Amino acid sequence: MHKPEPRTGRQVARVPGSLDDPDSDVQDGFDRLDTDEAAAADVRVRYREHGLEPIAPGDCIAARLDEDEHLLAVVPAVVMVRRLARPGEDEQLRGDLYVTSRRLLHVSLFNRTIELDEIEDAALSGTNVLLLLRGGLGVVLRTSSPRLVRARIAVARAARGAPAGEDVRAP
Repeated sequence: MHKPEPRTGRQVARVPGSLDDPDSDVQDGFDRLDTDEAAAADVRVRYREHGLEPIAPGDCIAARLDEDEHLLAVVPAVVMVRRLARPGEDEQLRGDLYVTSRRLLHVSLFNRTIELDEIEDAALSGTNVLLLLRGGLGVVLRTSSPRLVRARIAVARAARGAPAGEDVRAP
């Protein structure tokens, strides 16, 4: 009877699409998650150390800002999903999200505004930032960097004196 040779070292098979595969989409997802979380942490630290840091608005947004309003961040390619009156009829608009010292401006085919004071909470679900608004209404912001977007919103809310939750206090 043939006896198998003893193994001298552990061999690991690389399965395409698994975490062991360096070209894996799964690994890419984890890398994006790490990058997103690091960027969000940086926003929180900068806010704690320096306060609000307004940026210069471009011509497109400058005309839309009130005199005492400052632009804090621009997030390109955000899909805003709003639930409409009838079930199954959601409004989904792709555009740029501008976080200001007073509100969120979503500039797309139809521009939408959400006052920071109307936001009661912000939660994460995959690539979505779920905003709970006063009156029980909700809005979904679909973005490639949800943690960063939530941190930017939390910083803007905290600067207005609104409770911003753990997202500003966390390291």
